[in-house]
Amino acid sequence: MNADGSDQRRLTHDPGRDIAPSWSPDGERLTWGSDRDGDREIFTMAADGTDVRQLTHNDDFDRAPSWSPDGETIVFASLLDGHFSLRVVDADGGPVRPLGEQGKWHDRHPTYSPDGEQIAFASNRDGNSEIYVMDADGSDPRRVTTFPGGDSVPDWSPDGTTIVFARSDGESHAIYTVPAAGGEATPVTAGDTYESEPSWSPDGSFIAFWSERAGNVDVYVVRPDGSGLARVTTDSGADYSPNWRPQPPGE
Repeated sequence: MNADGSDQRRLTHDPGRDIAPSWSPDGERLTWGSDRDGDREIFTMAADGTDVRQLTHNDDFDRAPSWSPDGETIVFASLLDGHFSLRVVDADGGPVRPLGEQGKWHDRHPTYSPDGEQIAFASNRDGNSEIYVMDADGSDPRRVTTFPGGDSVPDWSPDGTTIVFARSDGESHAIYTVPAAGGEATPVTAGDTYESEPSWSPDGSFIAFWSERAGNVDVYVVRPDGSGLARVTTDSGADYSPNWRPQPPGE
């Protein structure tokens, strides 16, 4: 849909569950997770819903794919031996490769930094879910949040200096930002409802997320300082996992 909620177009028509889409850096394709073949796998398709390709073929639960800025690689989380671990696969298919340490914790929601040098992700490796950053090859993981509740679903600002994420205190979720190098987290929303899965606009002006604040799961946008809150979907269904289309050169 357009950023104001208009011109909504349905892209998939399969009885399976299709979730957590992510745009390719050129805006020409999408990747997402689907259980259409019986278990959750990673797929890609053209931006108009055609040319569907299945990238993973295993018995694991694959989820939350994210494209690298050069368009060559997709990182995702995979449930292996009872733990979510991070893996990568070439965007045009091929062998799935492990990323970082495998099978010790729940590492989830990976997303590449704008320069492709780092990956932010959520992990419970220190006991509860926090936001971490590591090098793109899986080395040197660094913890950037410290909170007794749970921090999850990170996304990078376009300039790579800040990470937006969802924070839970056990009763509600709110949207926060934190410096990518670590430091004090700043609330973006009030945290009086359940909301999650923030996504930064390509120009850095807005953050999209979903929220139950109106009694239904809808997509909202807000400025990084918390101003300009606007609801952009109003249908009776439940709308999750917003992700902004990159602005291709020349547009």
